[in-house]
Order: sequence, then C-alpha cells, then structure tokens
Amino acid sequence: MLRSVLTPVAVLAALTACGDVEAPAGGADAEGGGLAAAGPLSGEQVYLLYCATCHGEAGDGQGVTELDRPARSFRDGGFSFGNTPEALFRTVSSGIGGTPMPGFATVLSEEERRAVVGHVIALGPEQVEVDENATELAVGARAEVVRGGLPPVVDGLDVVPRGLLLGNTDGLTFQYDAADLRLLAVRQGPFVQRRDWGGRGGDLLEPLGLLVWINEGGTPGPFAMLDGRTPLTARLAWTEIDGGQAEVGARLLDPAGTTRATLTERGGAAVLGDLAGFRRSIDVEGGIAGLPVFLRLSTTAGLERLGPERVRVDGAAGPMVFEVSGGSGFEGLAEPSDGVLGVALRLDAEGRATCDIVCIPLASREQAETLRMEGF
Repeated sequence: MLRSVLTPVAVLAALTACGDVEAPAGGADAEGGGLAAAGPLSGEQVYLLYCATCHGEAGDGQGVTELDRPARSFRDGGFSFGNTPEALFRTVSSGIGGTPMPGFATVLSEEERRAVVGHVIALGPEQVEVDENATELAVGARAEVVRGGLPPVVDGLDVVPRGLLLGNTDGLTFQYDAADLRLLAVRQGPFVQRRDWGGRGGDLLEPLGLLVWINEGGTPGPFAMLDGRTPLTARLAWTEIDGGQAEVGARLLDPAGTTRATLTERGGAAVLGDLAGFRRSIDVEGGIAGLPVFLRLSTTAGLERLGPERVRVDGAAGPMVFEVSGGSGFEGLAEPSDGVLGVALRLDAEGRATCDIVCIPLASREQAETLRMEGF
C-alpha cells in the first residue's frame, strides 16, 4: 500500500514512479521509450522525473512518496542485484518484483536508461576500481544482505535465479530461494564472493561458508500452508538489518493471490546441551484470528520423539534434531497425513503467532541420545 503526500513540484514525478509507468505527453520512441520529439533526456532529468519521488532528489531515500519500507538510499552505495552499470541497467529496465520498483524498458530509451544509471552511480560513494580476484564481501560489525543468482546447493539441481543470502555476525549464512521464499541451506564461515561486481555484472554469487545443513536435499516444499493442506506462496516483501542479525519478510498468498498474513524470519546460532546448531525465529501476523498456519520442517523419515516438542528425523542431509517453542498462537509439533513434520500455529485474537525452531544437525544418530533428557 502506497500513501503519497505530494507537493506541486512532485506531482508529475509521482504519476510515473513506484507503480505503473506511462510515458509523458509526446510519446515514447519506436525502440522502447524516450521523448521522440524533444530528444533523449539527460540522466539527471530522467532521475528527477521518474526516481526522485521515492528515492529523494539527493538520492538519500527521502522522497515525498511514503512507502511501506524506506526506498533505497543511493548515497550509501550497494544494490540488491549488483552495482555494476550493467547490473543496474537490468534493474532499471526490468524493475524488482514484489516491490514498488517498476521497470522502465517500455518508457525510456536504452540511452536514457544508461544515462540515469550513470547519474545514480554518481550520487553514491566514490567508485573504486574492482579487482575481480578480490570481490569477497565479509560480515563485519553488522549483518549483511545480498540478493542475486545462486548456484545450486547440490550438484545437478537448477541454478537459483532469485537467490538471497543473510549473513549474521555469529558466522552463519542463511541461503534462500527468494522467488517463493524458502530456506535452502545454512552455512558457516566466510560470507560471499560477489562475482557480480566484476565484468558485466551477470555472474552468480558464490557463497563461501561450509554447508552445515541442506533443507530437504536442496528442493524444499512450501514453508507455510493453511492447516497443513493448502500451500501458501511466500512473496518476498523486505529484508532488514538490526545490528548483527538480518531478517527477511514475506507476504503469504493463498492460491487466489490473496494475502492471508505476513511472515518474518530471523536466523541465528543456537545450542542444545553441548551440540551446536541454528535457530529460526518466526513471527506470523496480519491475518484473521483463528487462522491455522502450518510451517514445514522436514519429511518424517526415521522420526523419533525425544520429548514433548523435540524430535529426531533422518533428513536428506543426515540426522537432525528439531526443538520448537513459541508464544501466543503456538500449538506445537504436528504431522499432517502427507508425512511432513512441522509446527502448528493458530493466529491469536490480534492475528499473530510466534515460534522458535532450534535445529541441530547431528554427526550420528547416537548424538540424539544426549538430548533425550529434558532440562537443556
């Protein structure tokens, strides 16, 4: 939902930004945009006409159009899908799905799109010549979020065109398929090699951490379902960094395309006893009271109960222990008839439910015996 507060100067720009875009009076040229009669616009002119209402005249993200999430500040540098001229040109041309950022391929000529890319780059920090052999992005004092194409987590699977990496200061990286938000894997160690920083910006990202867990062989099913039966599409809505931890948010859409709730996920390190693993903290909100939501954890092959809310399963990547807990709206572990283990939630009177999922990869089944006792 966009809520615009416009000054007279911004009215024309607001008509063409952050939504459906139409060419100004005078018409687009025959090759895909541009003002045919007046000639191509400069990069600054394009920016002020189409971009400033959301991103601000100075590129600081403080535009006059109020968005659900702040527009990107170009002055900070760094972009979701690469910061080379070619990567930015693709973003300007095609837009970013699931966000208010539209594509301009049919509105602006190629010359105008390349010109505005140059202006956007000029708004940011001083450009440093990139050494293609030194493009590692490390997590420092704060978490990092990177989007781009990802190689498959298992050889033989397809490339992930819309990948997402959340890198926390605890050394863990959470690797997602952002097309229908699903956690693919968790890694530990260095963050990512930004291959898209070099050349024409089209190379895949290269996650650097060692794989500590692969979700259902790298092809997990939908994370959220209605009552364990109807899959919900998790449409990426935002990412956010809070100090050392990154989070991702998605709108949960039913098969008719109706938003039933929003889901926020934050990951981090966790332990059970002396065994190390990771935690997924989930917050579902914005739905109607009583809505039953099922969160998929694993197939139930070799399932063994270790406690009321603690189980061991033999997953595709080896044995695993899950322990779940939650606040309002949390109902516990559940096993629908299709043989999938998950967490049952029922939204409370305020339309919200929360849960924590602790995941402990095991070196052997015998390690699970140490977790059979309660009290960790």
